[in-house]
Amino acid sequence: MSSSRSLACSPCRCAQVALADAEIAYQPEAEKHAGVLAYELVQGNLVQWNSFMDKSIPDPPTAVLLHGILGSGKNWGSFAKRLAQEFPMWQFLLVDLRCHGDSASIKKRGSHTVASTAFDVLKLIGQLRLSPRVLVGHSFGGKVALSMVDQAAKPLARPVRVWVLDATPGKVRSGLDGEDHPVELIDFLRRM
Repeated sequence: MSSSRSLACSPCRCAQVALADAEIAYQPEAEKHAGVLAYELVQGNLVQWNSFMDKSIPDPPTAVLLHGILGSGKNWGSFAKRLAQEFPMWQFLLVDLRCHGDSASIKKRGSHTVASTAFDVLKLIGQLRLSPRVLVGHSFGGKVALSMVDQAAKPLARPVRVWVLDATPGKVRSGLDGEDHPVELIDFLRRM
């Protein structure tokens, strides 16, 4: 059973997790974390943190877990800890997407779209020097994961498995029988 403690990255106050009795070494340019996204890293007890220290040690397999609308990375917390117990060689990156959780205070430019949210996560992955093997997204997070794969080949160079939970891939088509009717739903909710 792994235990963890939270560490705060001072420039952006993002949460990070390391194993008890383990140390995370930061590069002097800590500003690389600032302004991207808040995250938590849950690691199995056989993972050796090496992104900034020793590149002779192979990178641990990484899964990125993305929450849905109105959620945060904490939604995945207990699930990620259980995965880390079952798969002690893996690490799990729990991301607070833009305008959610601890990332809500980080100002973002441009429109708030699935594509811009995916770009934020790709930027975070690049700055953390991670090469995820798995992307898991719930609802809106699933659409973000699909957009990540669509946008970039370089940060996701190796084959990546994408699991989309509780979301329909692609664009929502409204008005056809048997399809989603978002306009009617929004109008109904406004009337309530």
